[in-house]
Amino acid sequence: MNTELHTDITIGDICKGFVYNEQEGKGLFGMNGRLIIQPEYQRNYIYNDGRKDVAVIADSHEAVQEANFLCGLCRSVTLFGRPDAALDARVAVRGDKVEGILGESRATGLRAGGQELPFDGVFIFREAMALSALMP
Repeated sequence: MNTELHTDITIGDICKGFVYNEQEGKGLFGMNGRLIIQPEYQRNYIYNDGRKDVAVIADSHEAVQEANFLCGLCRSVTLFGRPDAALDARVAVRGDKVEGILGESRATGLRAGGQELPFDGVFIFREAMALSALMP
C-alpha cells in the first residue's frame, strides 16, 4: 500500500461534508464521504487499554462529554478548545490553535502553538445535524 502525505488538508476540509449514519448508530464520514471515521471502534477496541494519550479538538459541550468519557479509557486526554464547568479535572486543556494533524496512515500527533505534540489518537468534534432532520 502506498501512502501519500497531504500537508494541505485542513481540519475544515476533514469536517466538510460530515455525515453520521443514524441507522447504524455509528460510522462517521468526513471529507465529503471520502474519509471514514469510526469513533465507536476507536473507543471500544483501540483506546480502551489505559495506555494511550489522546487529543480532543472542539468548542462544544459534546466534546467536553467525549473528553470526560475518554478519561476512563486513556492514560491522558488533552482538550483543544473551550472547557466548560462539566469538564473532568483529569483533562488537560490547551488554548493553542491546532495547525495540523501529524501522521501518514494514522494520527501520531498535532501541530499546535508552533510545537509538534505526540498523541496516539485525535478526536475532532463539530456541530452536526442528523440526516433525517434534513429530509422532508
